[in-house]
Amino acid sequence: MSGHTIQASGATKLVVLVTGATGYIGGSVLSQLLTSPEMHHSRFELRAIVRNAEKAQRLNDMFGIKTIVGSHSDQVFISKQAEEADIVLAMSGIGVLADISDAGSTNNLIWDDEDVEQLEKIPVNAFHRPSELEVLAADQEGYIKAYIVSPSYVYGVPCHPLVEAGISNPMNTVHKIIVPSSIAQGSGIQIGNETIVWPNVHIDELAEPGAVVDLYMLLLRTVSTTDTAHGKEGIFFAASDEHKSYDLYKTLAQALFDLGQIDSPELVRYTREEAEAEYGSSFHVAVAESNVRCVCNRAKKLGWKPSKTTRDFLDAMKQIPAELLVKKASE
Repeated sequence: MSGHTIQASGATKLVVLVTGATGYIGGSVLSQLLTSPEMHHSRFELRAIVRNAEKAQRLNDMFGIKTIVGSHSDQVFISKQAEEADIVLAMSGIGVLADISDAGSTNNLIWDDEDVEQLEKIPVNAFHRPSELEVLAADQEGYIKAYIVSPSYVYGVPCHPLVEAGISNPMNTVHKIIVPSSIAQGSGIQIGNETIVWPNVHIDELAEPGAVVDLYMLLLRTVSTTDTAHGKEGIFFAASDEHKSYDLYKTLAQALFDLGQIDSPELVRYTREEAEAEYGSSFHVAVAESNVRCVCNRAKKLGWKPSKTTRDFLDAMKQIPAELLVKKASE
């Protein structure tokens, strides 16, 4: 869950625990914390939960972060680490708004992060929703103050020390998943129909060190210094613009064709069964087939002012990571 839960531990320093330090978004958030004057070591202690022991050691040796090696799926372990922290940062996403019961429909419902009554209608089995409900329940019972950030489709190449050190993932999900499959079959791939719409946001405007606008640090700064509404009134969508998924798939296919990686820029549309067979649990097909539309009024009232457009999004998605490209035998 991309959010902040704040509780008092009584320690001299405020302990900040990050659960996604090696991830695409989490690594950017942690790098921002490392470079922010507000997170000075005299006031805060940064901790990170990492599965990979070698990356954990690098985080500790190179950046002075206290790392704890363990699995996010170990509930007892995670609960213990969270209990010892004052601030816990974890990751969620706008996929919670996908209507997976009616995937592929032309539902154009627009969700408003300020409309608490509307948000309470999100199905309990929606993507991310079970964990969010647990967090919101803990807030309502007074155990924590919870703030949930739901980023939309995040794109762009993060440029920060954790990426340079080989600790954090620099690639977005669609590049990592769709590009190899397209290259393998020699054509573009489409999931869902031509009407599917999703919001987007650039990593620089979400959680990138040195960025002019950075929602995570803006929120953390706000909730640390003012009495900010939390729980059901502490949900923040993060979107700058929106795009048709069809345009995204066409953009990827044309870029791969221009690079000589596929034989045709035409799209092959996967059925639900074909997509699930190809990607399994690594790609949530029902979510990808669903419309997601939102407005982020609550985030903007904090002072967040994203400016990237869908043109920026599509232009950025043309830039295929070199490590995903296949070197031809004739070259």
